[in-house]
Amino acid sequence: PYAVTLIMKLVDAFIRASSAGEEEEDSSMAAIKCIEALQAIVQSVAEKQENALQRAADVRALLPYVFPAFTNMFEGHRIEFFEDLLELLSLVVYYSAVNGQVPIADELWDMFPLFFSEFDKWAAHDYIKNILTPIENYISNDTEQFLTRSYNGVSYVQLLYDLILKLWDDLEDDLEAAEGAKIAEVLILYCEGRIDALLPALLEKIVVRLNSAEGVKIKVLLISNIAACLFSNAALTLDVLDKRMKVCQPLFSLWLSLLDKFVRVHDKKLTLLALSSVLRQPLEHLPESIKNGIPQLVHFCIQLVSKLKVDRDQRFKNSSPPFAGLTFRKEEDRDFNDEEDADANAIDDEYIERIAQEAGVDLQKLAAAVNQHGYDEDEEEDFLEMDDEGDFETPIDDVDET
Repeated sequence: PYAVTLIMKLVDAFIRASSAGEEEEDSSMAAIKCIEALQAIVQSVAEKQENALQRAADVRALLPYVFPAFTNMFEGHRIEFFEDLLELLSLVVYYSAVNGQVPIADELWDMFPLFFSEFDKWAAHDYIKNILTPIENYISNDTEQFLTRSYNGVSYVQLLYDLILKLWDDLEDDLEAAEGAKIAEVLILYCEGRIDALLPALLEKIVVRLNSAEGVKIKVLLISNIAACLFSNAALTLDVLDKRMKVCQPLFSLWLSLLDKFVRVHDKKLTLLALSSVLRQPLEHLPESIKNGIPQLVHFCIQLVSKLKVDRDQRFKNSSPPFAGLTFRKEEDRDFNDEEDADANAIDDEYIERIAQEAGVDLQKLAAAVNQHGYDEDEEEDFLEMDDEGDFETPIDDVDET
């Protein structure tokens, strides 16, 4: 009960503060404080329940009261709140559904096409890294609805595919291309066997982008896309790469030459599953270049099994609880004048605390509960040093690669 009362007050306060205008910096900070408080409440309510179905029910019960905060969030004039609202949306989508059992609410699904229809209208390109998380949560938490829904006659699958191609259009922008590759992997792995009609065209685009890739990170991500295709449908993928594109030999040579750069556990496992899928194909169906390299593929598979064991043993020694995906950004990261922040923050903190006290909630404890799982955002900058298995969920988590 306290959560509903507090959410209603915070959403009302956010709407009023966010409508004050760009010149009102203290109001903007107050609006952001409201969103962060909403994030803390949603996560707190969700984490009180260990049962996924009950967790989804509890968070869905909050949705009617949270949803007004998302009004017009994709409009350009609300851009200063966009990143925070995306984090709130990600949490609500993540916790309010259970894939195959509890679908994502219709009003949340109705927001999904806006990621794409608004993408080119304003600075959405600047937020592509932030957009990835809610998109993945939509697909992973309600795959069937994602596969069957459409917007203005265009399937959600096609909308996402078109976004990936946009991110790969600029052959010199490896940063956007990397985000496109991450989205492509989500699409391929979660929709295994359901998007085979798209795979040939997608594979061609992956290879084209790989040919222009400069950095190691983008090469690893794009090759991992091909690995995901092989894991999803090895026969079709090999047929496209060999007969249609005639790139099997150079592609596999590049892949194996970069294996030492596949530092993340997830990428090692995906490569191992992909190579295993290739080796399970009937010998007569394999391209000649693959047949000739079977001993080498087996050797690399054995190496990967060994490396995965070492990585997991090391990770177990340094293990910490997995985290659902929410952190509060530091005040110095905000785009506000430092001299004005001191007074504005004092007012905002008192304002938010007063709302919380009226509802009988200790907001400091809520924020502390969320931030104890926080991470250093700079860690994202060094992709090759980031370990990952257990930090996020993927469809290959439960697959035994051995």
